[in-house]
This record gives sequence, C-alpha cells and structure tokens, in this order.
Amino acid sequence: MIEAADRAGVHLMVGTMKRYDPAYQRLLELLPEVDGLRLVRVTTLESPFEPYVQHYPLVAPSGVPDSVLAALREDDARRLDAALPDADEETRFCYRWMLLDNLVHEFNALRGALGEPDRVTFADLSRSVVAVNLTFGDVECHLSWVDLLSGIARYRQEFMFLAPDERLTLTLPSPYLRNEPSELTVEGGEPGSSHSWSRREIVSYDEAFKRELVELHRAITDDREPLTDGRDGLHDVMLCRSIARAHLERAPVQDPSRLEADLSASETGSQ
Repeated sequence: MIEAADRAGVHLMVGTMKRYDPAYQRLLELLPEVDGLRLVRVTTLESPFEPYVQHYPLVAPSGVPDSVLAALREDDARRLDAALPDADEETRFCYRWMLLDNLVHEFNALRGALGEPDRVTFADLSRSVVAVNLTFGDVECHLSWVDLLSGIARYRQEFMFLAPDERLTLTLPSPYLRNEPSELTVEGGEPGSSHSWSRREIVSYDEAFKRELVELHRAITDDREPLTDGRDGLHDVMLCRSIARAHLERAPVQDPSRLEADLSASETGSQ
C-alpha cells in the first residue's frame, strides 16, 4: 500500500484515532516536563460493545457472497503464514485479533508518546489476557489487555506515566460513545511531605475520529504526509509481529518496531 501510494503520488494515512484525541495531545505537551519518568502502565479492560451502540441506527451487514468471504479468509491465512510461518494456531489467532485488531492502537499511542521501543522483554498471549513488557530507553512499560466481553459494560483504558514527583494518567472511554471526552489527570506534590494534589482536565469534547479526518484533509490540501502515515502504521505491524515472536520463543526481541528495510541497511552499513 505504501509503494502504491508513492507510485500514484498520493498520501496514505492509517486511522489510529487515539493520536488525535485532544487529551492525548495535551498529554504530549506535559510529558516532556515530567522529570525522571520510570514506569508506563497501560491497561485495557475490554467489555461488551453492544450496550454502547444500541442507541445508534445501525444496519446489520448481510448479503456478502460466500465465495467473497472464503477468498478473504484465504488471503488472511496467507498473510499470517508469511508473518509467522512457524506459529501455532493459538498464537496466530492472538496475533491477528488481539494484537493487530485491538492492541495496535495502544502500541501506536505509546510510540507517539515515547518513540520506538528498544526491546520487547516479555510477551504472553492468550484470548483472555495479554501481557507485554517493553523498554523505551530507561523507561519500563507494562501493558495488560483483559477480555471481559461476557461481563458488564464498563470499558476502561488507562495510560499511566509514573515519575517520583509527578504522575500523568490518560483515561479513555469506549470509542463507540460519540463526543465522550477522554480525561487527563495530573498528580504532584511536595517530595518528602504529606502534601500532594491532583488536577483533572477535560480538554475538549471534539471527537478524535473527526480530528483524524481533518488531518487527512489537511495532508491532502497541504500536500504533506499525515501524522499517522503508512510507514508509521508499518512500524506498528512490525512491533506486533515482534511481540508474537517474543511469545513464541520465550525470549526478548531487540528493536521490535524497526522496519526490515532499515534493519538491512544498518547491517550492511548503507543508508
């Protein structure tokens, strides 16, 4: 897709909407001021989505020919074979649905805030719980994804950035709720004393999905690459594949989000 966009002279954008969330962008403003960041903790509690959409006038999909569905499934299987040729079926399922379909948004948000990770230190994948440990320089990051789809409709997602004297917590609501704002909590205090404080910010009720469409429009009219372009999305895919490898091999993976072309260039000493 990147090569096709380059050949056509058009701009390719990936819809990772969390990067356009007003509270997330406020987080990016405050994060450089946090001294001594030590730990990042990401938690996603996946819950039933039907209660979040039942008030919308949705139309159920129907009428797709069986031959089309079969061809799409075969294409999906070929891509999985290419990405993880030695993986068992459970790992392939988790890579396809837990990582690429769900957690890719969390990984993209982390990369947007911290840059490229240096290492996947641990990964354990299942259909109910995913646990991943990453390092970004001296900063450790632990990510947990939990499937609570058979339970109550209490979706919750948090990105916590923890330092000795300050904490930033980004809390995101269900993405199916239109114009429901994300919240940014800023915590601080006086070191060595009992005095501490917290501030809760509602940055905007503007919708992240709308803001990403505005970004695409501006990229086209200004003739520039969008914030989340094709290469940015490819880094996410590489990171997901490296996490699946760390799970399979029970071993860390260095430079997990680097593109194969970049790795080849560094190995040969070329630019």
